[in-house]
Amino acid sequence: MQSSYYGDDETLLRFLRAKSMSPEKAAKMFADWEKWRVEIAPSGSVDETEIAAEFEARKAYLQRPTKDGHPLVILQACKHFAPKDQLQFKKFVAYMLDKTIASGAKEEGGGSEKMVVIIDLQHLGLKNLDANGFLIGFQYLQVVIVNNDAQKKEMIKEIGEEALPEDYGGLAQLTPIQDVKLSHWPTKN
Repeated sequence: MQSSYYGDDETLLRFLRAKSMSPEKAAKMFADWEKWRVEIAPSGSVDETEIAAEFEARKAYLQRPTKDGHPLVILQACKHFAPKDQLQFKKFVAYMLDKTIASGAKEEGGGSEKMVVIIDLQHLGLKNLDANGFLIGFQYLQVVIVNNDAQKKEMIKEIGEEALPEDYGGLAQLTPIQDVKLSHWPTKN
């Protein structure tokens, strides 16, 4: 992803909010995050060839925006297995976040501050348990558990049928994140 997605006012405000508007704490968090970004994507973006094994699982889906215009990602945990290569998995997570943010951009140079992530835990087995993977995912999310029909109806109402795939009560088809084409997304030369 281009660095312009990360040095804008929205990004800096996100770090301030995460640290209760404390400039000192937000600055430290931002510096730590920038260091992490350099380790994960030294060129500014994750090359899809570096995470091909993660794509093969077809576990992450990028849908059309919610009815409020926020990017929607669906992760099927039953298709995730603890990675042998932790760096590749971290790169996959960075790729997912980058592409999801970019999908919320109206034009090159910005992305949606908010995204909706559904982590589907149906059919999850012991073979799918990956404590590190769950920790990485849950540390960034505000978690709402949908476990009954009333909550599912509320989820459909909040997100919108047009964005939700049929398997989740909507009208859309699942779209693997690697198959989503964005006009302002870096392409491999």
